[in-house]
Amino acid sequence: MDQAAAGGRTSSAGTIDNVVARIERIPTSWWHVRARIIVGVATFFDAFDALAIATALPVLVPMWKLTPPQIGMMISAGYVGQLIGALLFGWVAERFGRMPAMIGSIATFAAMSIVCAFAWDYNSLMAFRALQGIGLGGEIPVAAVYISELTKAANRGRFVLLYELVFPIGLTGASLIGLWVVPHLGWQWMFYIGAIPAVLAYNVLGRLVRQLSEELDGFAHDLHAYVCAPAEQVPAHARAHQASTH
Repeated sequence: MDQAAAGGRTSSAGTIDNVVARIERIPTSWWHVRARIIVGVATFFDAFDALAIATALPVLVPMWKLTPPQIGMMISAGYVGQLIGALLFGWVAERFGRMPAMIGSIATFAAMSIVCAFAWDYNSLMAFRALQGIGLGGEIPVAAVYISELTKAANRGRFVLLYELVFPIGLTGASLIGLWVVPHLGWQWMFYIGAIPAVLAYNVLGRLVRQLSEELDGFAHDLHAYVCAPAEQVPAHARAHQASTH
């Protein structure tokens, strides 16, 4: 019984090794590049929205006569939402997949960015910012894991590092854009601009998911045929790899 169980575990480990090796051999395509660009753009606007409130406060403080404690609460509300979002969308990613979690988080912070632009007083904006923070906090960790899983082991560290650089670039972009937008167009436009990722969530990412589904269907068919093929039909180098894992 123990030997059979050990043999089953060994066979399972060998199959997993085959799957990992097959994934590593898949050539990089335009789909991989496009996915990285789209996720990077979404992360840029995540950082942009996170700092948008800082560019709007110089106008809102005298207009709504905010006190220092109120300013602190306004800023903190977004971080409370981010904590909730990181936990919530982390669970969604594990339960339903990375892409649905990313689409949901991006749609949340983009939609709430528009809602923030229509805030009429301190309490409404603070509540909207807390809800927006749920999307902001959910996108970053899920996207980081997705980028890591999408990249081959040899280049994973470099691509993850490049992805992490997008967030501080987004913070810098929000500061520079706010210098012109807030005085000329009004503080609301910082939140209008922050809603641009809604297009990514509903159009681009949705199309990417459908294309990935089609590619994975073909890959799953090939992988099943490879794993289940009789030994004499498996190429010599693959048989050698299978033998080394047992």
